[in-house]
Amino acid sequence: MDSNFEKITSKKKYALNNSYFKNRSMNMPANPYEVWQYYKEHKELPYNYDYLHSNRMWYDCFCEYQKRYRIECDQFFTPPEISMQLAEIIRDYSPFGEQMEGPILDLCCGYGQLTFGFREILPDYEFIGVDTDRQLCDIYEDATKQRAINMFFQDYEVKHDVIIANPPFSQLEEFFEKLDNLFKYWHSVAFVILPLRYVDKVRPKRLFKSLMNYRVIMREQCIASFARTGQNTEIVALEPAFRNDKKHEDYIAEGIIPNGITSSKTSKNKQYEQISMF
Repeated sequence: MDSNFEKITSKKKYALNNSYFKNRSMNMPANPYEVWQYYKEHKELPYNYDYLHSNRMWYDCFCEYQKRYRIECDQFFTPPEISMQLAEIIRDYSPFGEQMEGPILDLCCGYGQLTFGFREILPDYEFIGVDTDRQLCDIYEDATKQRAINMFFQDYEVKHDVIIANPPFSQLEEFFEKLDNLFKYWHSVAFVILPLRYVDKVRPKRLFKSLMNYRVIMREQCIASFARTGQNTEIVALEPAFRNDKKHEDYIAEGIIPNGITSSKTSKNKQYEQISMF
């Protein structure tokens, strides 16, 4: 890690919100990665911030930076409220329990916001992150104390029992074509943050064919909004729709199609929609 930023005295520090990235001098960290380098070197942030060591620390930094500059590579970072919501869903999801084989795969992990939520609620589980951004992988490993692999999700080949993901919405067709190949068992589960009702789409045909490879076992609308987008989102739990002895074409030939919502249950005051594909 190369960093030679001079320590900033408290009297010279700007507030993060609407101030630091706008007013910083040239010798101060210029982006979230440099802020992380500064933090590693001086054990403090280069700006005034009230939530040090919280699960908001890096989320607020990245979002504030994106206000001043731009969103790159479809990087809409997961709000901390949603990461905690997802962790609680998995904790309360009865088939998950003690039967899960680790590590949990955090696909398109970013700097680790989803893993943060899990580490607070399920601290004993092991995770592995995958992201195409090397700098985000560096922050992920430091912040979560878990391993991260720098590569495109399309190139990852290791199978997992449980997968979590906030994938780039502009690449969802590719994501769903890949996800099916990462399930370790026919009962493995992926918990994915998606645009609201995305899994109900029947067009284009390529996407519909990919979605037919999954069975939706739970869905819940996200309790918070993503920064700088009006997109409504939901958390969807998916498992493989087909057993090893049959392929997608076999089910199509037999005329098996999704038939919508069949039942529901309430767990800890949350309504989980149970959806059967058959």
